[in-house]
Amino acid sequence: MRALLIIAVALWGGGAFAELPGDSATGWHSWRIDNNVETFVYVRLEDGVPTQIRTHTGDCMRPPKSKIEDHGAVTANENFLWFKHFVEMADLSNNMRDAALFGVAQSDSDQAYDYLERLITGIKPKT
Repeated sequence: MRALLIIAVALWGGGAFAELPGDSATGWHSWRIDNNVETFVYVRLEDGVPTQIRTHTGDCMRPPKSKIEDHGAVTANENFLWFKHFVEMADLSNNMRDAALFGVAQSDSDQAYDYLERLITGIKPKT
């Protein structure tokens, strides 16, 4: 799965890509989106599937109290690709899919807006 994401990034032309937590990853992961508004993301994974997603701006922080694997600053495109991956998980709950779609919107990138527009209009999103 990770290899497919790396290949997608190479084809997308998005430059460097921070490694997505592995398919078997469990625990809290965090990153900061490097865009116009400082945005922090916290995602709890169980066997690679998100079970909790928190997205906060810098003035409204609520980090988890557990150990967190911090992935540092990521580009808006990296954030989009991570959340797109979560949105497209076949067995993801509706609540997690909603939170992942919000994460896509937080990406503040042309790729994210194109993806959301295609979802809304019913046109199959580019992969």
